[in-house]
Amino acid sequence: MGLEVRIKLAEATLPDWSAVADLLRDHRIEVQLRMIDGALAFPDESPPTDWRELRVAIGGEMITLRRNPGGVDFVVWGNAGPDLLRARDWVIWALARLTGGVIETESGTYTSREFSEQKGLPVAPDSP
Repeated sequence: MGLEVRIKLAEATLPDWSAVADLLRDHRIEVQLRMIDGALAFPDESPPTDWRELRVAIGGEMITLRRNPGGVDFVVWGNAGPDLLRARDWVIWALARLTGGVIETESGTYTSREFSEQKGLPVAPDSP
């Protein structure tokens, strides 16, 4: 069983994956693609715009992103440790920041800024 967080998108389109990776890199977070729609991917590969599922890694931690009609679900194993949850939270923040999406968690609904504050992500107030 996994732990899920959902982003409801303000717009129907997602940014190019490189924009997400670049935003994370700006915050010293290196993210790599591992799988695109069930197929192995090169770490620096870009998924097609119509991807359905991505598996990405930050350090040794793996996060699954699944597209749904209104946004993206982020899934990690139910026994996830703090490093995996932190990695997931960075990817959630980046995608929400780039899309203007709203983050839905078990504890409430948040903007990217509110989410970064709640999770203690060191994001500057004027940061992208």
